Amino acid sequence: MKILNFPRLLLTPKQHLLIRMLVKQATDKKYGECSWLGFGKPDQQGDYITIEQIVSPEQENDAAESEMDEEAVHIISMEMLEKGLRLLWWGHSHSENEHLLFRNRRNNLENVYRE
Repeated sequence: MKILNFPRLLLTPKQHLLIRMLVKQATDKKYGECSWLGFGKPDQQGDYITIEQIVSPEQENDAAESEMDEEAVHIISMEMLEKGLRLLWWGHSHSENEHLLFRNRRNNLENVYRE
């Protein structure tokens, strides 16, 4: 059996705060869910994914799902690609359970903060 090693997700404190603000806005507006995209670069060894940009495209949210506008995702992805950044992470939160986002390690992802 082959064991998969997933890379660690690196976020700066600023990015972490931005995500928390997005989740708080969704909670305050009773959207239920919210989504964002993380753009960045994997390291040479593939051990870490450094998220350099968090973007929350136009989206429709309700208590059960979050649907991002496909055209907006495409446009944002192309802009980031021009900056040398790749789409590496789709993040979302069930707003009422936002604390789980930062404590859940089921997917072998850790929030590691780096200045």
